[in-house]
Amino acid sequence: MITNPIIRKALEEEEGNPDSLWGEGGTCRPFVEAATEANVEAAKIYAAIKTGRILTADNMKFLDEVDLAEWEMFCEEYDELAEQGRQ
Repeated sequence: MITNPIIRKALEEEEGNPDSLWGEGGTCRPFVEAATEANVEAAKIYAAIKTGRILTADNMKFLDEVDLAEWEMFCEEYDELAEQGRQ
């Protein structure tokens, strides 16, 4: 069960997209659940959902600067949303 409200909302937004791998029943949904249980940094889970990429130390060398910048942007977006929720 996903208890993080920001990640849960990002997943809910994907449920309306029939091509999404992240929504309910999507093949990447178990990744989110496992990553959450393993205490993976929430910003990285959020960025994976938003970009459609599971970034690792091994595969990040295959991304160009634009893709890496997009990943970082969503990590920062998560941090901003989390900060707003604490206020």
